[in-house]
Amino acid sequence: MIVAPLTSGSHPARFRMPVSFRGKDGLVLPDQIRTLDRRRLVKRLGALDGPTLSGVLGILTEMFTI
Repeated sequence: MIVAPLTSGSHPARFRMPVSFRGKDGLVLPDQIRTLDRRRLVKRLGALDGPTLSGVLGILTEMFTI
């Protein structure tokens, strides 16, 4: 599983996507993607909305085509 962490205590950058999740404002950090074993994921906490997901995928596409 490939994941991008969410944070509420990081600094904005053009490659970090603003997000509101469970009532908190934060950022998706696609510059810090990690791989995890599925067994480490205990439960699903939620999902990003369509526009936010598209934005993160666009950032990842830009990062990997440079």
